[in-house]
Amino acid sequence: MHILGIILLIVGVLITLDGFGSGGSGFVQIIIGAVTSFFGSQLYTKNKPGQLASQNSTASKSKFELSDEMIMRLANRLNNKLSVEDLVQQTSLTRDQAKARLEKLHQQGICQINLDNVEESGKIYYNFNN
Repeated sequence: MHILGIILLIVGVLITLDGFGSGGSGFVQIIIGAVTSFFGSQLYTKNKPGQLASQNSTASKSKFELSDEMIMRLANRLNNKLSVEDLVQQTSLTRDQAKARLEKLHQQGICQINLDNVEESGKIYYNFNN
């Protein structure tokens, strides 16, 4: 879509410029060129290469940010323990984001990891103290 957008944009500009050089029929060419350029620019900006789909979708979402306090309240609701999977299921965070947030809270001393309570599945719980 990105390449098609560039092509339409260039073609639209060329048609528009040609319309300015024409006599009476130039007005129609200018309109056609402008419309073609508009659609080309829309296609070009829709999905730029290297831009992740998640970045596109988050642009339209609200700017709500999950605070550490909200994570601690969630843990409180879940008997003061929270796993990465719990955080992913209860929030809009990805698995990597949830793990990073819990690790940050662990490094700050807000929660602890009890390796004696690791489930057979390998699920690790972060224990929050009130």
